[in-house]
Amino acid sequence: MENIGKKYAKSKLIFTFISLLALASGVVIGSSIFSNRGNRGNDKIDTIYELLKDRWLFGDDYDDLEVYLTDMAIGGMADGNKDPYTFYTSTYEAQNLTIDYRGIGIAHGYYGGNRIITTVFKDSPADLGGLKEGDVITGLYESSDDSAQFISFSSLSAQETIDAFNNYNDEKIKMRISHENIERDVTIAKDYYTQYAIQDVEVIEEEETTVVVEIQNFMDSGMIDDFKQVLDEVIEKKGVIDRLVIDLRNNGGGRTDLASSLASLFVPKNSIVVQYQTKSKLEVEYNRSTPRYENTVKKINFLQNNQTASASEMVILALKDNLPDKVDVIGTYSYGKGIRQQVLVFYDGSALRFTDAYVLSPNGYSIHNIGIKPTIDKIKYDYDLMNYYGEIGFVTKEYREKILHQINGVLGEEYASYEEALEQFLADLPYNQFNYEVGRLLQQLGYDMYLNAMEEAMEIAIHE
Repeated sequence: MENIGKKYAKSKLIFTFISLLALASGVVIGSSIFSNRGNRGNDKIDTIYELLKDRWLFGDDYDDLEVYLTDMAIGGMADGNKDPYTFYTSTYEAQNLTIDYRGIGIAHGYYGGNRIITTVFKDSPADLGGLKEGDVITGLYESSDDSAQFISFSSLSAQETIDAFNNYNDEKIKMRISHENIERDVTIAKDYYTQYAIQDVEVIEEEETTVVVEIQNFMDSGMIDDFKQVLDEVIEKKGVIDRLVIDLRNNGGGRTDLASSLASLFVPKNSIVVQYQTKSKLEVEYNRSTPRYENTVKKINFLQNNQTASASEMVILALKDNLPDKVDVIGTYSYGKGIRQQVLVFYDGSALRFTDAYVLSPNGYSIHNIGIKPTIDKIKYDYDLMNYYGEIGFVTKEYREKILHQINGVLGEEYASYEEALEQFLADLPYNQFNYEVGRLLQQLGYDMYLNAMEEAMEIAIHE
């Protein structure tokens, strides 16, 4: 009986402790628990919305609580899913579906600890200020004042170099530029500029007439007229264009209607331009007119890279499938964004961009998450060589394998051992172990190899 009594006393103690814990939790949670078991979908959203609007303690912290709650609800639905291309913004401008910008007018990428200018937009402040593609930005001044402190990118992480530009509040950007190892300070004032679709045109007159047209985007509504004007002027003088090179490298796409219009200048009448597979049906778009350049453009070569995406890929597919004997694709695999999106703009200026269909080629296949394989497959380049592993803090097994891959790519070897490869890579360098400088050097060399590959691709496009 004594043991039973002790067991009962212990159980009573545990019960008392749990009761006190429940009481404490009740004080935190509140004196009532709402029951809404029968509501689903919109009822559930409406209930939460009304509850927070009327009873949320921190509701007064927001200037317009109803707008805030609405944006949060829509944002949760649009952003919290597996589709990275469906998202909601509080303003249409934040969708970045424009060609009008304010800034200095450059795009830049990471380059061995610095930033390399990858694009200078035509007639932008940077263009007018003399900046060129391939210029290396080694750092920024804190402001455009003569006494401003210089911040070297060599002391910043890769992300911090991006943040340095994004957080630059001065109306003038003062930077240090390196070109062929000669450094100079440049100050560029921010201003408005337009990213026209056609950035550059070159007419090469040798034994044959070759026209190279660089198209940066499919957002410029004047692109089709500008494109036709370029070709028509050459045809008027020469009668035909022997080879048309359409450079779509780094073209992230834009409006599908512009892509269809461009493709329809070339694909045969009544042929399929593009197909869209929605949730409920297959939409087929045909070219209903005689192509403008059916007989005046003999050969078409596309240039692409891993940033050629969306509407750019749509144009390539349209011509490649319809004109296989006339069209070639040169470069590396494209990005592989084979989907269509729609934009819904609300009365208050907010906007929802959402995916509503797969884009299929005229022959009915998808390149989504795959990309377009070049038809002239002479450019061998691995984009992993451009990656940077210098800021990981320590070298894990995973990163050892990636660094080994980079070293083999740069040296053109097939070392199986990370230690052996690193030793050979560092043989002529003042380093004795992997560190940030080695990682940055690998990335820079990888980028240089990429630039050489793109120059080779252009040569092939012009002459084959």
